[in-house]
Amino acid sequence: LTSSMTRLHLLSSKSGFRLAVLRRYLRQNGVRDRLSMRVQRNARHAISEQDRLMTEETVELLALVSEPLREELHFEMYSPVFAVHPFFAFYTQEYPHVMNKVCHLAASTTLVSTGDVIFNEGEIPVKPMMYVVCNGVA
Repeated sequence: LTSSMTRLHLLSSKSGFRLAVLRRYLRQNGVRDRLSMRVQRNARHAISEQDRLMTEETVELLALVSEPLREELHFEMYSPVFAVHPFFAFYTQEYPHVMNKVCHLAASTTLVSTGDVIFNEGEIPVKPMMYVVCNGVA
């Protein structure tokens, strides 16, 4: 219990420090109060999401796991997301080796907040991509 409390204290002081640095940066750069509040709210949301959902980059040991094993891991993580779409469900069933590569090389998780603009109508991205909303509001 004591080590858990210590870890929680360290995490909250690290987050507090990072938010203080952000506030100072926004103030030094003359960012309007309304925008500053939105940026800070988004940063707090990102911190809470980061605490709730670990990204692969935060798990140092995964970098040491073999490539084939990480492919298998990504397939297990992302194939259920693709399976909700009939095309990908069929493709996973018929060509699992291809979907294994898709899950490993093309799938990732992106956290966004309410009000974030992901893309605009008519926009042609440099790197084409597809979004699958897993939770939240589309």
